[in-house]
Amino acid sequence: MSWYRGPSLYSQKMRRLGSKIFNEYRAPPMPKEVATSSDLAVKKDFKYTIISCRNVIERQSREPHDLNSAWNPNWYPAHPQIRELTHTLRQYGLFRDEHRDFIEEMKRLRIIRGKVYRQKGSKGGKKARIRELDK
Repeated sequence: MSWYRGPSLYSQKMRRLGSKIFNEYRAPPMPKEVATSSDLAVKKDFKYTIISCRNVIERQSREPHDLNSAWNPNWYPAHPQIRELTHTLRQYGLFRDEHRDFIEEMKRLRIIRGKVYRQKGSKGGKKARIRELDK
């Protein structure tokens, strides 16, 4: 592949512009003294520093391991806090829980139809209701 000279100047500029737009790492352009240098070690060293900078930035921009559920098996979402938050927001009318609304509506319709079941531990079964009606 000796005929391949690398990316064209246009593609380099487009990549740099895209990085600038999407707030990604932009490799600085090669200084003139490095580009015109006949020493290959200088060019290689410059490319190595750019690659290492990119690697450091990529490593630092990743999600932390303690929050990454794929990496840390002991991590779990904060279900109790989320449940409490949604319950509080629902009381203020800022969150809509359709399942809970459906359950409450079914209870309301049962009460309207007279199908109120006794609470656990109380004497409010069918016979107790019949006795109350007889009184």
